[in-house]
Amino acid sequence: MLETTFTDEEAVAKVGRAPGNEVRALLTLLSGQVPNPNNVFCRDVGSNGAPLNSKTCQTQVLDALGFAYAQLKGAFGDEANWRWGRQHTLTFQFVVTGYPLIDPGFTPGPFPRPGGAWTVDVGRPTNLSSSTLTFAYGSGGAVRWLAAMDGDAAHTFNQLPGVQNSNAPYPFGSSTMLTDWVQNKYFNWPFNPGDVTSVRTETFSP
Repeated sequence: MLETTFTDEEAVAKVGRAPGNEVRALLTLLSGQVPNPNNVFCRDVGSNGAPLNSKTCQTQVLDALGFAYAQLKGAFGDEANWRWGRQHTLTFQFVVTGYPLIDPGFTPGPFPRPGGAWTVDVGRPTNLSSSTLTFAYGSGGAVRWLAAMDGDAAHTFNQLPGVQNSNAPYPFGSSTMLTDWVQNKYFNWPFNPGDVTSVRTETFSP
């Protein structure tokens, strides 16, 4: 919907895609908050900006739905096979990927994930084109922190996407932390000094 509505005008203006702005503009146009007698943006325009037709915003919505349905049907068949998580996946990258002497090749995934670019549990896809059905993560929430506003540290929880190492001595084990993060499972977060039950010291030397 965003692509078919705005890319022609953006090309005329010689600006790149800005999905956040496109969403706000589309909601404004569809809500009727501003007069739109000439179907600005919703109509298709040529490379010189001249209108090619008089499409309305509602027509663009119907066209986009029809296109999306046909594309999904052709790729995945019956609607029972349509699963967002099959295309919206997350693969973790080691912090020094690409450096052969220190890169262990640890890239767990892909993991199926819910959410999207503007959901609470953000998982922004890298792909902005309707020509493909690949929506792997481009970016998302790293730290998830929950707390009840009651002053009780026992009601404070956290979740991290896991240490980027698959071996000991990390306390939770990378696979466990990654799995919990993917499944949105939280651990109790020791918030006050008295909540700390153990301390471990590691000494590094040249």
